[in-house]
Amino acid sequence: METQLPDSFIHVGGYRRVAPQQIVRLVADRNYTLIYEVSGRKFMVSTTMKVLEGRLRSYGFVRLTRGVVINQKFVAKVWKDGTVQLTDGTQVCPSRRRQGILKTVPFFPESIY
Repeated sequence: METQLPDSFIHVGGYRRVAPQQIVRLVADRNYTLIYEVSGRKFMVSTTMKVLEGRLRSYGFVRLTRGVVINQKFVAKVWKDGTVQLTDGTQVCPSRRRQGILKTVPFFPESIY
């Protein structure tokens, strides 16, 4: 497996490449994926969530639900009920099977629990 550098760009579909540190979250829409960037811009690519998740996993991305993958660096809060709030104000409630991720992944703030 290749070692990927943090400042490299990831192929997300078509001719488009994006720096992983600019991506806040990914949202699935059937066989398409909406990519939300730090700048507030969003765009749709025809690459599935599973493929993009695999490409971004080594950069600290975590899948919280069937249709949402988030970047660990943009987690602002984790509420007691498990809801994750991102720096852009978006709140994502993880699925029951993925609730354990909140406890095992070290990026979530411990003081909120």
